[in-house]
Amino acid sequence: MMSNMGWSRFARRGLTVLALVVTTFVDAQAAVVVDTYGSDGIANGSGYSLYADTTYQNYQKLAVPFALSQTMHLDNLLATIAGTGAYKLGIALDVDHLPTESFIYSLDVQDPQTVSVNLDWVLPAGDYWLVALPGPYSSGMWIGGGYDLQLPFAFANDRQSWMGFKDSDAPAMRLLATAVPEPGEAVLGLLGLASLATVVPYQRRKIRSA
Repeated sequence: MMSNMGWSRFARRGLTVLALVVTTFVDAQAAVVVDTYGSDGIANGSGYSLYADTTYQNYQKLAVPFALSQTMHLDNLLATIAGTGAYKLGIALDVDHLPTESFIYSLDVQDPQTVSVNLDWVLPAGDYWLVALPGPYSSGMWIGGGYDLQLPFAFANDRQSWMGFKDSDAPAMRLLATAVPEPGEAVLGLLGLASLATVVPYQRRKIRSA
């Protein structure tokens, strides 16, 4: 029969492999990237205007910054934007602490009351902005969450290009994301699963042949 010392070595090896697998795959849980809602989770602050006429002679758009420390899969977006007409919500790169004009990803909403949507977007580590762009002949508000982001959010309109604006009542948004394992970590995780699958039958064969 297999000795207690043999079982101890087997158990330690199995636990090491299992820890590697768990760290690589199971620990990738959704995390809050940015949350500008107050402690009560309700947006009841100021209303920041989002509007545009049919020719964009008069318009205003808004943006809220966020940062990623590693590659992340964006899972869910909640934003308290209410209004009539069409709006585009997009992810823009940060350049000199302001958003660029082009979007990496975007989605469209019509006559929103609150935007709550699942996402399937992947971004590398870096600094970004969530931009709310009103469509032609739209009028609405991005409601403040009563939270001090400690960073300026931004606005632009027909009289002013993107400009940072510091206020203790940032537009309300919550972004959830999941860490994406680096390629090396994914390979190690798969090797760990394979090793765990082969160790157990091997040890069972030793027990039966004893």
